[in-house]
Amino acid sequence: MRYDLSRLGEHEFEDMSQALAVCVLGAGVSVFGDGPDGGREATFEGQVNYPDPGPGGPWNGYGVVQAKYKRSLAGTAEDTAWFVGMVTKELNDWTNPDKNRVKKGRLPEYLIFATNVTLSADPGRGGVDSVSALIDRYRSKLPLKGFAVWHHKQLCTYLDIYETVRRTYAGFVTPGDVLAELERMLRGTAATLGSTMASHAAKELLAQQWVRLGESGDTENQRLPLGDVAVDLPSRYPTTDNDGDSKTVEEKTDGIVAHILELGEEVRRPSKVRGFRRNAVVVGGPGQGKSTVGQLLCQAYRVALLSDRPDAVLGAEAARLRSHLQGELSKLGLPQPGCRRWPIQVSLSKYGDAIAGGEDISLLRFIAQTMSTRTEITPAELKSWLGEWPWLLVLDGLDEVAAPSVRETLISRISDFLVDAAAADADLLVVATTRPQGYAHELSPENFDHFELLPLTVAEALDYARRLVDVRHRADPDLHERVLARVGSAAGEVLTARLMRTPLQVTIMSLLLERRPRAPQDRYGLFEAYYSTLYDREVGKGTDVARLLDENRGHVDHLHERVGVILQARAESAGDADAALPSEELEQLGVARLTNEGISEKQASGLAARLVKAATDRLVLLVPRAVGSVGFEIRSLQELMAARAITKAAPDDVVARLRLLGPSAHWRNTWLFAASRIFAEQQYRD
Repeated sequence: MRYDLSRLGEHEFEDMSQALAVCVLGAGVSVFGDGPDGGREATFEGQVNYPDPGPGGPWNGYGVVQAKYKRSLAGTAEDTAWFVGMVTKELNDWTNPDKNRVKKGRLPEYLIFATNVTLSADPGRGGVDSVSALIDRYRSKLPLKGFAVWHHKQLCTYLDIYETVRRTYAGFVTPGDVLAELERMLRGTAATLGSTMASHAAKELLAQQWVRLGESGDTENQRLPLGDVAVDLPSRYPTTDNDGDSKTVEEKTDGIVAHILELGEEVRRPSKVRGFRRNAVVVGGPGQGKSTVGQLLCQAYRVALLSDRPDAVLGAEAARLRSHLQGELSKLGLPQPGCRRWPIQVSLSKYGDAIAGGEDISLLRFIAQTMSTRTEITPAELKSWLGEWPWLLVLDGLDEVAAPSVRETLISRISDFLVDAAAADADLLVVATTRPQGYAHELSPENFDHFELLPLTVAEALDYARRLVDVRHRADPDLHERVLARVGSAAGEVLTARLMRTPLQVTIMSLLLERRPRAPQDRYGLFEAYYSTLYDREVGKGTDVARLLDENRGHVDHLHERVGVILQARAESAGDADAALPSEELEQLGVARLTNEGISEKQASGLAARLVKAATDRLVLLVPRAVGSVGFEIRSLQELMAARAITKAAPDDVVARLRLLGPSAHWRNTWLFAASRIFAEQQYRD
């Protein structure tokens, strides 16, 4: 098989060359880690199993292996010239008495150069002969007994022979349609899963193509294409200084997605790595884009995994989306991953609900169950796949599992999964997301790097706003320019600029400024204006539903407030982490409100059903969750409505409620909304 070695970076190519050297030459090979190596990726001494067969018998002496990786391959002639230049430099260094490798080291009796360059075998003129002639000219200066050049073709032959190395680097080097080649690359159950995993990746590529911001009152506009509006987000993370004083320093990433993609370019199998490969936790506040980071990572890996799959096999819709996302990811400066990990995103709130419901279910089995809605796969097959192919596992929303007993069990199940993955020698990258409130570093900093999402700068906020406006108003140039001008003005005002620090806030701001010249000046006012804007938009449409909403605004407000406070309370307890309310219970809330207002039970029943339908179909703040249930699509709006509910009481009662909720991390943002409302509306002057 002609393996694609161009996807390997320099570091991984060196590692693969070392692994092949051990297989070919024998266990006596010594490999070198990162840092100055004196021109050596590996050394050997004594008799080795190479060449076999060889005219002079096996090599016996001191030898050196060097790896030469060319990042961009241009063609045989240019690549050969580059390689000849690299070999010439190394040979000159070996014959220079001023070099440390000569003064402090040993001169090699045998040399092996490994390269991803393809060398022509054309007798007399080809790359193989020219390199051989070059090395021969140095025999008088070096005690060389033998040498070899392991170029692209030779390395491919070795990968065919040595399954353990081929398996380790399969995610990088598998050529063409990756998932169609698995039977030739892998072994056992995993080898037959290519079509299953290709089908699942393509279905998820389509299903996860939207950013669901819930930003529009029109149901057909409530989704925006992920590739068109997503931005990479800055973050910072602590690292240990290596200058000997062991102090912790803060480093900033220009983009968290790009940084994690770079982490994914390393082989992470425990048996192969130099030291421990750390996983990642992305920590961010409400609306900062944590879930979108995971979604974007998964889509980037799906595009890479399916990049060479024929359109006819992939399907026309998925093929078009793949091509579109490739372009959009490139515009964001996100490289296509070389290691084509298989990605899966897990909702921890749903997993927590399964645990709270009494299911004794492992994380692996839960993933298999989640996949079964689109792809039939057993836990045993998934476990085989984990051991054979590189994975990206995104664990989304740890903060949404609030009940202590459920959270403790969930963390234990994650730990069990990591133990099983290590036992399977899995090449696994784990990325978890959480809010900082209530997070007690259950995912240990010893094993996970913690990345804190940073607030958007003014320039970043304006860039994100432009992407949103480009998508929403590309057909209306006048509105496009008007909204951008208003957003720019808001970004230049001290009070409103601080309300444009997260992608969600920028989204809301741009939507509000479609209809009004100036934005609210406080956080509560911003989200309250968002709700009012959606409501006014529907009321202004002149339809029967619009008149219904206009005449019953107080009742609809009450429904949203009651649902907000109920779901916020239930999310704190076991079994309701996903914050959903049965549709029947929603209607019962409506009936209770209407009958308390003096409407007969018969009339209340019919009107409540109409109000619930109008709220869920037109305002779309409450959206379907599981079958027969609804919840808030934007969690900040749930917290806003809960705040409205707890501040609708006598002043003493409101203060008592705030004192009760103040110590709770789970209620922190609801508390802030409530306090902001009190100050904004000046309800209490004493």
